[in-house]
Amino acid sequence: MKFKLVSDYKPKGSQPEAIETLVAGIKNEFNYQTLLGVTGSGKTFTMANVIYQIQKPTLVLVHNKTLAAQLYNEFKEFFPENRVEYFVSYYDYYQPESYIPQKDQYIEKDAQIDKWEIKVGDSLIQKIFVEGIPKCDFFLILLSRASARSKWVREELDSAMIKKIEGGTKIIPLIKEKCEIPPPLRALLRVDLSADFDGGIRKVVKSIYDVSDKPPLGKIPEYITELQNSVGGLSQIASTVGSILLSRQDDQLGFKKVYTAEEIQRLTPKLTAEEINDAVDELEEHGLVQVKKHIGTAPYDFGSVEPTYAIFLHFKDEGFDYDPIEDIKTVASVAASEGKIFGNKIPELTRLQPVRINRAVTYLDDYGIVRVQKYLGAVGSTASLNFFVEATRKTRQFVEENCK
Repeated sequence: MKFKLVSDYKPKGSQPEAIETLVAGIKNEFNYQTLLGVTGSGKTFTMANVIYQIQKPTLVLVHNKTLAAQLYNEFKEFFPENRVEYFVSYYDYYQPESYIPQKDQYIEKDAQIDKWEIKVGDSLIQKIFVEGIPKCDFFLILLSRASARSKWVREELDSAMIKKIEGGTKIIPLIKEKCEIPPPLRALLRVDLSADFDGGIRKVVKSIYDVSDKPPLGKIPEYITELQNSVGGLSQIASTVGSILLSRQDDQLGFKKVYTAEEIQRLTPKLTAEEINDAVDELEEHGLVQVKKHIGTAPYDFGSVEPTYAIFLHFKDEGFDYDPIEDIKTVASVAASEGKIFGNKIPELTRLQPVRINRAVTYLDDYGIVRVQKYLGAVGSTASLNFFVEATRKTRQFVEENCK
């Protein structure tokens, strides 16, 4: 829906020039611009006009709650037919640990949760977990040593992960400083802000608006009409290689199919080695395949490729005879019902092939929805199911919210 500005007033004085200058700067990709004005000069109205003209979702950051509430009310009046939301941090302040050499003084890490926010905790939870995360298209998580250990952040991430299962939210991890990456995020492409903040922000914006840095390939090859249409933002060539990897999977087997570079070339004879390398690199970048490097594979940059569960979810609308999301829900429901179950018992209760169970369990484990422990000694056709699955609070929550 387009932004619709509603106001009885028109820009006047220096406002038209300011609006024109700011809009031009945004279109020319200026990183920084400053609007100067005394109190009461109409800066908020000026910015509302800028937002209206550029027609892009806008994030406004302010330094205190009073101003946040004021701006929220003003923007709500200017854009009554659009969604205007605001969020107040539940921290009054956060003080990282530090050391002052001159005084030989160590200052411990400290944080204070806002007592007012805790007092109205139900409202806060409603805003975050009911009205906020479930309705968002993009979930950006800023990772630092503190946030990676934060209970609040873990709860928010769990909620976003559940939303991601249904394909409704794209999660973009941002690295602020070196820290342990939560398991659910390890398969996702991350943006490192610590090395290049401005470059990282540009990557985030391009990811949200699906802008590629890859140069055009020049004249489109004659065989382009034989390639798979773009799937979920992937290039046609990556979509083609991905669909071939999936079409050759045999779900009756108890193992995952691994492809060598030569096999992929044989299945895609009209693709060059360079195009195959680019396609596999793109699939790996999105966490859709695992790549193993071998010596002596030139002209290929890899030795073998193995599809991950993520590729089945990414291509789920491309003609499968089953829905991988339903597999995930089915296995989660069985785990919640049984409490604790051995992997080789799951086929009896779900009628799913072992390879599909493995993918569902791996997903649930990676996203922290179940607890998985592996054991030795399994034999027979379900030898790949050498683990047991234990339900947790998150399993029951997931089933309650997604498996009715």
